[in-house]
Amino acid sequence: MEFLAQLHTTVIHYPIALLSIYPILMVIYLFYKNEHLAKGSLIILAVGVIGAFFALLTGNGAFQHFAELNKQSPQFQSLSDLISVHQSFATWTIMIFSVILILHFTYLVRTYMKKSEPPKFFTNIPKIIVILALVGLFLLYQTGSHGGKLVYQYGVGTVNFK
Repeated sequence: MEFLAQLHTTVIHYPIALLSIYPILMVIYLFYKNEHLAKGSLIILAVGVIGAFFALLTGNGAFQHFAELNKQSPQFQSLSDLISVHQSFATWTIMIFSVILILHFTYLVRTYMKKSEPPKFFTNIPKIIVILALVGLFLLYQTGSHGGKLVYQYGVGTVNFK
C-alpha cells in the first residue's frame, strides 16, 4: 500500500491536465466541426479517464496506508471525513467523464465512420458533451481543491503530518 500511496501524488496530475484540456477542445469543436479535432479530443479524453481510474486506485491505496499509520491520531476522524469528500468528488468526476467518453465515442463512430447522415439527435450530442464536460471540469476542480487542502493544509501524505 505504501507504493500506491507514493504513486498517487505523481499519477494524479496527468488526468487533471488531460481532463482539463478536453472541455476546451470540445468548445472549439462546436465551432469548427473538424474530424481530426474530434478524434484527437477523444484520445485525450480516453487517456484522461484511464489515468483517473488509476489515480482513484492509487488514492484508495494511499488512504488505506494513511489509515494504518494514523488511526490513533486525534485528527484522524475529521481528516477521514475530508478524504471521504475528496474521494466522492473523484468518483463523480470519473463517472461523468466515463459517460462523456461513451457519448463521444458513439458520436464519432456514427458521424465520421459511417458516412451516412446521422439522425437529428446526433447533431446535439456535441453540445450535450460540452455541458457535461463543464460539469466534469467543476467536479475535477473540487476534487483537486479538496486533495490540495489535504496535502497543503493538513500535510496528509507528507512527512509533515503529525
